[in-house]
Amino acid sequence: MKEYKYGKGLVVLTYLAAPVVIALFAGALVMILRQDHSKAQNLIFFGPLSLFMAAFMIYSIMDVTKRRLLIGEGKVTSIGPRGKVELPFEEIKGFRLDRKFIWVIPATSGSKRMKISRNLKDSSEILAWFSAHYPDLDVQSAEEDRQAILNSEEYGFNEEDREARLKRAAAIARVLNIAGVGAGLWTFFWPQPYEYLLMACAGIAFLALLAIRFSNGLIHAAEQKGSAHPSVMLALLLAGGAFFLRVLIDFDIFDRHNAWIPTAGLSLLLMAFVLIGNREVRGGSKQNRGAAVFIIIFLLAYSYSLVIALNCLGDRTEPFVYETRVLNKHISSGKHRSYYLKLAPWGPQQEEDEVEVDRELYNRMELGSQAYVYFRNGSLNIPWFVVTD
Repeated sequence: MKEYKYGKGLVVLTYLAAPVVIALFAGALVMILRQDHSKAQNLIFFGPLSLFMAAFMIYSIMDVTKRRLLIGEGKVTSIGPRGKVELPFEEIKGFRLDRKFIWVIPATSGSKRMKISRNLKDSSEILAWFSAHYPDLDVQSAEEDRQAILNSEEYGFNEEDREARLKRAAAIARVLNIAGVGAGLWTFFWPQPYEYLLMACAGIAFLALLAIRFSNGLIHAAEQKGSAHPSVMLALLLAGGAFFLRVLIDFDIFDRHNAWIPTAGLSLLLMAFVLIGNREVRGGSKQNRGAAVFIIIFLLAYSYSLVIALNCLGDRTEPFVYETRVLNKHISSGKHRSYYLKLAPWGPQQEEDEVEVDRELYNRMELGSQAYVYFRNGSLNIPWFVVTD
């Protein structure tokens, strides 16, 4: 019988790192509790996070101590903090891979699958053993899916035509994904030239939607293991995601009421365009439902971003300029570092209000400093503003 466990280096690293991580999160939580001006949102975020990290690191210590994998005597046995799982050789259907684990799939549908960490020492030897004895079910499923495409008259006149269309779809998806990754990262981390990059991200995401619609079902929105269909998921997530985040971060909307109707209308139009007749969401499988949910969520975010971007970037009206004062300022270190100025009432803003600003403006402003608010009505009648010094 062959035994596999974590290497000594990983075990020692875990034993050294766990107390440090627990102490850091506990210390951060104590500091937040001791600050009178702490906001409830920081406590709501850091409290559960600190407890989770403490529990996770304790479990990690238990895992590197107890985890064993035994192969031999007609079975595969996994031993860990939560007990033991055994699968006889003859009851194993195959395996699946992801970045962190080897998933051993039983032949009986009701049986529990086995999870094997790829961080175990000699994990390549473990994978080689499974590859020699059992099929990779994702590879098998992808090949079956490919054959189904080549044999289906829905995708072309004959097998040669279907194969050519599948290759062309894969090439289109690859180009869109590469463009989406490049434009998305550029827009998020260094958004210059600003308007052109926003338009590029919006355009790439829309081209991905067109590819889904007009590929006759060959190109999918969501990437799925075991599928031979090319996916434009990276283009949607990176280009569309950067577009959404930049709009969310960069534009201060005074009143969103007038944004909801055009957002809803555009969302419904795009959903009809993308989803009606889409084979990817046809059927009641978990993958079909997941793809439908992904597409709907993406289209809602994309529609809102497009409405706000058109409203603000297309606004050519003269702004109303209001003078105000900085009453307070603070930095929020929750999920990300944010800079806030508390401003005295100005124009249509009848009460004191906090506004998120960039770091450079935050550093230039002092308590009592004058600030100016450039207020615009928006090309779609969605009021927005910019704070400057």
